Amino acid sequence: MPREKRSYELTERKIHEDKLYTSKWLKQDNAREFYFSKDPVNAGYSVYKKRSAQIKPGITVLVGCNGSGKSTLLNIMKDILKKEDIPVFTYDNYRNGGLMGLDIALEHNARLFATLAFSSEGERIVQNFGAYMRSFGDFVRRHQSDKEIWLILDAVESGLSIDNVRELKEFFQFVLENEAQGDKSIFIVVSTNTYEFCTGTQCYDVQNGKYIELKTYDEYCDFIMKSRELKDNLKAKAMGGRR
Repeated sequence: MPREKRSYELTERKIHEDKLYTSKWLKQDNAREFYFSKDPVNAGYSVYKKRSAQIKPGITVLVGCNGSGKSTLLNIMKDILKKEDIPVFTYDNYRNGGLMGLDIALEHNARLFATLAFSSEGERIVQNFGAYMRSFGDFVRRHQSDKEIWLILDAVESGLSIDNVRELKEFFQFVLENEAQGDKSIFIVVSTNTYEFCTGTQCYDVQNGKYIELKTYDEYCDFIMKSRELKDNLKAKAMGGRR
């Protein structure tokens, strides 16, 4: 079994068994705070400086270098929300887009499979994402009476061109403008490795546990390099302590 899959299964079991993994609605901040252990995947060190993450309504883009804990944090939030019966809809680009999405289409929709089979990777993801988002529309309608709903997306931008990313952001904004009415809160949380998703969007630094602003591509590049340095230093420190 691959290490990352085994690590995630350990995390998932922790979430359901450990009372530490929980969340709280913060009325004064209009946000939900998630609580978790500092080393959720038993790596021997933690990339997180805090043991909690406070997420605001609207679109939140998780940022950090590869291995900084973006996908792990998404999984933690997803499973805590499910554990606490808070409506959450998820999209994983590996599972629901790209080649894996092609396999799923073959199982469930022959016409969609025929279209995707002759498309580029980016086109395939966009088409599959469009089909998947129709299910999200049904999900929103089923939970119209709920005060809070979540859409969690992992690495959704992989294989997409800039225009595709902008179209996805427009879709997210459309959802917020049409569904976040009155005291209803909608959270759209996305992990990304591309700057285009960060422009004009609130970004959350997963390692330092805070919202940041990345105004230019150079600022984004500098941030990613510092994120990588922090991750490498933490790992080296942990490995040195084992000797």
